[in-house]
Amino acid sequence: MKLYIREAVSGDNDMLQSFQKAASYGEGGSVSSVNHPDYSWRTKVYERGKVFMACDEADNHPMGSASCAVKSANINDLSTLVGYSWNYYTSPDHRRKGVAIALIAKVEEFYRQQGASLAYVYIMDSNAPSIALFEKSGYSRHKALLARYKLIYRKSDSNDKNNVRTLVPNDLDEVSRLINATWEGHDLFTPYSATSFAASIERVPGFSYDDIYVLEKDGRIAACVGCWDRGKAVRTTVKSMGTKMRIASMVLDATRLFTPMPKVLKPGEVMTQYRLMPVGYKHLDDLKALLKTINNRALSKGIYAICGASENDAPIAHCLQSMFRNDVNLLLYAKSLDGSTRLSDNPVYVDVVDI
Repeated sequence: MKLYIREAVSGDNDMLQSFQKAASYGEGGSVSSVNHPDYSWRTKVYERGKVFMACDEADNHPMGSASCAVKSANINDLSTLVGYSWNYYTSPDHRRKGVAIALIAKVEEFYRQQGASLAYVYIMDSNAPSIALFEKSGYSRHKALLARYKLIYRKSDSNDKNNVRTLVPNDLDEVSRLINATWEGHDLFTPYSATSFAASIERVPGFSYDDIYVLEKDGRIAACVGCWDRGKAVRTTVKSMGTKMRIASMVLDATRLFTPMPKVLKPGEVMTQYRLMPVGYKHLDDLKALLKTINNRALSKGIYAICGASENDAPIAHCLQSMFRNDVNLLLYAKSLDGSTRLSDNPVYVDVVDI
């Protein structure tokens, strides 16, 4: 078997979605996530993004795909071109034939052409095949990270004397500086200017100024948190429930007759979620106050969970701590493309669009 790799075109959308739909994620059950309606939306968030298709040379039939982008991000406080890849899929009929290895090589070729000196990926810690694949391709584990989903089921007491409102264009400069100060010294963070911040908002599907809350104190912005409805770009559906999840569902359904309780999504139900981005704050209490506002907005909109991604002991993880939550453990793998550029010992910034 011989394959060739080409850049995906709009006519590949249905095929790419079928690859994605065939994959399952999760422990104690599974979910299916499909980029809908546009499979390639994530590559459009970045200025230099691509989706590659691996095809059978004999009949041109698609065999697999990979998505990637090049961006500027800080590594050890220096602006560096880095490559980030995601959504490696192989058709069930063509697995274990070297398709994924070939796609990784093609992605890295694209990175080098763009001048990137480092490549990285996020992998769920339970995904042993992907871990083995990237280790075989020269990637090394750098750090364990966390995506925390807080389940939304009751109203938060958000009686705050400070002014909480949504973002307006005149806030862009001040909010950009606040976000930059919050994540200063974090690897993989890309500092904002007012212009680049505005552009980043426009590029994310279903995201607008009205989805970003700011908290004011003494006439200054003390915190900002955005809540992006991921369902505008990705449809996540429960496929199956493990034994523990079925038992938890029955217990919570019974308890809900007497007191507010979250629900466990059943097969066929769609998971709605807010992803927290961007996040900037001066003091932890200011961040907590905004998260209460977002909790209540999520509750009123019927959102199932709010998600933040960070290092395990980062403030955002602590603020989302709850008895009812779902923690997804991620591993950050990286590979030097020039033989010298490597992630430092600095903390890592995780953009929730990337997971």
